[in-house]
Amino acid sequence: GGSQSLIPMKLTKVSDGTGTLKTEQFSLVFAGPRDMRLLEGIYTITHPVAGKTKMLLQPKGRDAYNRYYTAVFNLLL
Repeated sequence: GGSQSLIPMKLTKVSDGTGTLKTEQFSLVFAGPRDMRLLEGIYTITHPVAGKTKMLLQPKGRDAYNRYYTAVFNLLL
């Protein structure tokens, strides 16, 4: 197995996507430490209230303080 470590991240944005009558789309943007770079991949996200879930995180740039990652969701209604 691979090593696991906890990386603190903050949910910074929730955006609606273009849905249809049968689908709903939205995306989440997370900010993580600037000195830690994650590659695109599936990560286990842990939240004290919501629990654990797996998400595909895609790198979306950085600024002077953070690196940003996006998780896109397509839900069937």
